[in-house]
Amino acid sequence: MTVGRWASGPVSLLRFFAETVVCFLILVVLWAPVSAWTSYPAGWMTHFALEEGAKDWVREVHRTPHRIEVDTRIRVHVKSPDARQGPAELVVDADPSRYGYGLPLFLALLIAARTQRLVVKALAGYVLLLFPQALATTMTLLREMVAYGSGASNMGVAQWQLEAIAFAYQISTLLLPTLTPVVLWLLFDRPFLAAVMVDGWLRRRVLP
Repeated sequence: MTVGRWASGPVSLLRFFAETVVCFLILVVLWAPVSAWTSYPAGWMTHFALEEGAKDWVREVHRTPHRIEVDTRIRVHVKSPDARQGPAELVVDADPSRYGYGLPLFLALLIAARTQRLVVKALAGYVLLLFPQALATTMTLLREMVAYGSGASNMGVAQWQLEAIAFAYQISTLLLPTLTPVVLWLLFDRPFLAAVMVDGWLRRRVLP
């Protein structure tokens, strides 16, 4: 069954989904070698968010295209290789590109849907996708601080705040990287969606 219409002919949902998968796989291969650089702005946003929003925990942030490393003020008890024990300050790190796969997914949806003004929408989507990517990276680092920070009392916050960070980490890393590109595509390519829905509804009304 076909629904909607591309410029070149009727839209087949099966064909659309198949082309989306193929485009996504190809784009992931092309994106992987440059993912650190396409994710660099998200790393900068994480850097800014941590230094401005978590000053009580963060001493210094070191950033490269491939990694963000945070020197924290959180005191932890460690055991060194020579069996000596003592206090130290926690260091955590994360890779922003780990949460950047929404970009190839978004581009694959645009290409498979034969989106008009593809370049403009692709650039706009890239910029907007930096925000959930930066959020996921930030929450990953905060979650690492919480995981190794020896509890709420040691970190100077309430227990509910630690639980809120853990919940936000789950949402930002498991849900947003996949959901956000799909939502953006639906917003940017509403004519395609409308064609699918309207034509499908008309066929159900006309066909027995």
